[in-house]
Amino acid sequence: KDFEALTNAGNMGLSAFYATRSKEDLSTGFDLELKEMSIEKLVELMPAVDTLLPMLKSFSGLVNCQLAATSKIDTLMNIQLPSLRGVARISGENLVLMDGETFATISKKLKFKNREKNYIDRISVELLLNDNRIEIFPFIAEMDRYKFAISGTQNLDMSFNYNISILESPIPFRVGVNIHGNVDDFGFKI
Repeated sequence: KDFEALTNAGNMGLSAFYATRSKEDLSTGFDLELKEMSIEKLVELMPAVDTLLPMLKSFSGLVNCQLAATSKIDTLMNIQLPSLRGVARISGENLVLMDGETFATISKKLKFKNREKNYIDRISVELLLNDNRIEIFPFIAEMDRYKFAISGTQNLDMSFNYNISILESPIPFRVGVNIHGNVDDFGFKI
């Protein structure tokens, strides 16, 4: 309870539990708070985050992260994914989108004012993990002269269904895009 650590990767607070009512009824849970943690160290510390949020490795910078989850476990201490329930909040400012080639294409098409630096001004994402699926609640992302609203669901089999709406842009109209499928085979609809 209330374990705290100060590291060069960021500050951490953790409370966790292990419960055993019987040999067939084992469970575990944790409440983890990371402050000013580099995204690279976050993914290194918890590789499951990269699996659940594969887009995260495209960013660089410092984030604040709060995670809480519970799950049933087997006698070998393996998490039983269908029973996994959790919530998370990830927020950060002045993050860098690292995929240079993709950013160059997007910045040219969307007529970004600053095509050299690929900063995400501010982002705050809240999500719920339940029934083998992650529900991402609507959140705002700001980049260059654009403001986006993003929400959707992602299944643990890596299929997804996202909605991205452009709220502010130098182009005088608003548009929404639904993206669905998986990383290798996806489609979109305006």
